[in-house]
This record gives sequence, structure tokens and C-alpha cells, in this order.
Amino acid sequence: MKIVIINGSARKGNTLTAINAFIKGVAEKNEIEVIAPDKLHISPCKGCGVCQCHKGCVDQDDTNPTINKLVEADMILFATPVYWWGMTAQLKQVIDKCYCRGLQLKEKKIGLIVVGGSPLDNIQYELICKQFDCMASYLSWNMLFQKCYYANARDELAKDVDAIQELENLGKNAYYHLPGLFEFYELYREFLPLFRKHREYFYDWCEIGSIYGAPADCIWGGGRAGFGEQEPEEVLELMQEYGISARLTFSNSLLREEHLSDKKCNELCALFEKNVENKEDKVKKNGVIVHSDLLLEYLKKNYPELYFVSSTTKVLTDFEQFLNEVNRKDFQYVVPDFRLNKSFDKLNTLSQMQKEKVEFLCNECCWFGCKDRKRCYEAVSHKNLGEDFSEHHCSAPDINHGYRFSKAMTNPGFIGIDTIQNIYLPMGFSNFKIEGRSLGSALILEFLLYYMTKPEYQLHVREEIYLDNMLDLF
Repeated sequence: MKIVIINGSARKGNTLTAINAFIKGVAEKNEIEVIAPDKLHISPCKGCGVCQCHKGCVDQDDTNPTINKLVEADMILFATPVYWWGMTAQLKQVIDKCYCRGLQLKEKKIGLIVVGGSPLDNIQYELICKQFDCMASYLSWNMLFQKCYYANARDELAKDVDAIQELENLGKNAYYHLPGLFEFYELYREFLPLFRKHREYFYDWCEIGSIYGAPADCIWGGGRAGFGEQEPEEVLELMQEYGISARLTFSNSLLREEHLSDKKCNELCALFEKNVENKEDKVKKNGVIVHSDLLLEYLKKNYPELYFVSSTTKVLTDFEQFLNEVNRKDFQYVVPDFRLNKSFDKLNTLSQMQKEKVEFLCNECCWFGCKDRKRCYEAVSHKNLGEDFSEHHCSAPDINHGYRFSKAMTNPGFIGIDTIQNIYLPMGFSNFKIEGRSLGSALILEFLLYYMTKPEYQLHVREEIYLDNMLDLF
């Protein structure tokens, strides 16, 4: 993505500090250009109206080259200190000159950073934000964020660790971890080429972090019964082609020593450990979602090239227990119970290193008040081991209706795309797990549409999947 930043300050102070922090967060995957209006010759708009029948402004100065850069940008960041309850004259002058190319600036992604010398409850911030709200409405801008910061002394913002971290996080991507590595192979075989070829259909702030699952009849499997008979080599080849990490869901909680020698599960680990390079020669490690510490120690010893994810089947509802799990060096990611999803006060106490290990379960449909979640998972573990056990009977309200995405959206722990963009990403969290094993391809497609696809292109994706490929999703 091409990001153009307009620095409304002529000083090397707090506004520049904010800009540099933002750049640090977005520089890895984006093209960045900073415009400093105070270094340019841009004459004030005279309201002559000639631009309405002319290709740009008639002023023979830096106006047109500057506006051209904004037109070509995918995202524009406006940054300004507060001068006399408003934005600076330098920034306002550039904005006024945007009138000459207004139609070509529609539907841009926009960010706003304001730095002032008064507390944040002062009206000056509201006045500036309201002005940008008006412009956003008029030009159909996608206002990604409006962030205001109090900094009186010249280097005050640089000393505000929380503010700097928030600024660095503003441009971060969300990484989705998708279900059905083996079960929904046919769906992903159609979806992944579409995701690569028509990236404009999908939100540019999201990527696929991994796809997880296990074939049928894996005794190490847990969480859900394994489905899918696709050859592991074919599954791995598809993941390698698109540079996506594959995760084996070996989260059985009831494993014993004698189970560790299982041939099928060991062969899968050996295969997924060795084949870690995609066609671009970029190392994309594969992982294992694990519950049992017994299995974890075995895998660490025998398959050291795999990374490990602490399974949500541990049902970590106590924040201190969850924090202890995050602090374990064994795990690259930890999935807390969905009932911790909205514990923002506690979650925000984590360091950035800790936040980068947290992977939230977004679309859980299970009853928020359920006290039998562990028993439910243990029943699946018994089943995968082929053991006799007492079938677990769910006592949740409306259990007979099965999984409904509409129902999941009403769950207090549900995480939607607005919350991901406006709360989790700015807080420094970037990993989100989508559940869906055993739910069927049609419903998985709905998840891919909701979480990853721009509304105006969702029909395009449906048509590509359903019509062009005649894929049986039911």
C-alpha cells in the first residue's frame, strides 16, 4: 500500500515524533512518502473555479505535483499540531488545494493525528476532528482512525511509552488463522488463488496467518473431531504455494505415553517440519496446536523445527493463568478462552511482546455462561483415542439450533471487524482465530466474506467460488 503523510508542522517536535512512530509500524510492508508543506511553494486557493474545466490547479507552483501524490496514494495520513484551536495553515493550504482534484480523492483511506498542548478534553481536538468528519462524509473517505495526543513540552510525546506504542500499532495488519486445513482443502484451493489474484476484493489490513486442522483418525487430535481425507502432501503443497503456515491441531488433552508412538501423527509431524519453504524461498514454519504437556515435550525433542500454539481447549478463563501461559517460552501463540476477549483493562497491561503472542478466538458460538467446556473437549479427546466414554450432553440454551453465525455475533465474546480495526489493532494485538471445523464449507465461506472481503466485492467472491468452480459446499 502506498501511504502519503502530510506533516502539518514546520517544527521538529511532537508531531514529527508521532509521524515517525507511525512509520515504524507500517514501513515493513508499505511504501511511505512524507510531504512537508512548509518546504514547498503552494499559493493559497483563490476560488477562481478554473480547475472545474482544467486538469488541476492553474497555479504554476507545487500544487499539482503535491495533489498528484495524494491522488495516487492508497492511504493519506494528515498530521498536525493544534494552532489557535485548529489545524496549521500549512496543512489547511494543502487541503484547500485538494478542491481541484476532489473527485479523484474520493474513497481514500484516511488517518488523522493531532497533537496539542492542552488536555484531551479541550474542545480544540473536537473542532479539528469534526472538520475531518465533514470532509470524510463529503468525499466518502474511509476514516481508519483519529488519534489525539497531549504533549506540551517539545519532547514530551517521545516519553509517553503508551502513546508511542499505540502510534506504532496503528498501521499493523490483522492475521487470521483459518479452520479446516484438510477438511476444507477444496474450498481453499479455489479461495487462495482468488485472494492473491484479486487482492482489491479484500481488506488490505488483513492477511492469512495460518490454516489449521488435522485429518480424520488422528489420535493426537482434539478440540473437534478431525475430518478430511486429503493427502497431506497435497495440503502442504497448497500452503507452500501461497506462503501460508500450516498448523496441526494435536490438542488432545488425555494423551498417555503409549500414544506418543502413533505412526500417522509422527509421519505428519515429520512431513510438516521439513517442508517449510515456499516458492519464493521464504521460510514459512509450520506449527502444532497442543494441549498436553506430555506431547509438547515429545514434539520439542523430536520435531524442533515446528512452532507451538497453546490450545484454547485449556479453557484459560482466569487472567493470571492465561498470563502464565503467555510467559511460557514454549509457545509462539496462546489462545485464551473467548470469555477473556473483552477484558481490555487487563489485556492492555501486557507488554507488546506479550500482546504479539495472544491469538483471540473471534466467532465462538458456545454459551458464554457454560461451565462444562473442558468436559466437552475431553469427550472429543476420548473419542479420538477410540475409548469408551460418557457422551457429553450440552446444556446450553438453544443448543438444538446448532451453530448460527448470527447467534455467534450476539455472544459477549464475539470479535467483529470493527472491533479488530478500532480496538485490538491499535492496542497492539494482531492475531485472530476463526473457528469452524466440522461446520461445512458454505459457512466457512461466510466467515471469509465477513472477516476478509470488502462488502462491495462479496458477491464477486461468492460467484467465483460457487458458479465458476461448481464447488459443492454443502
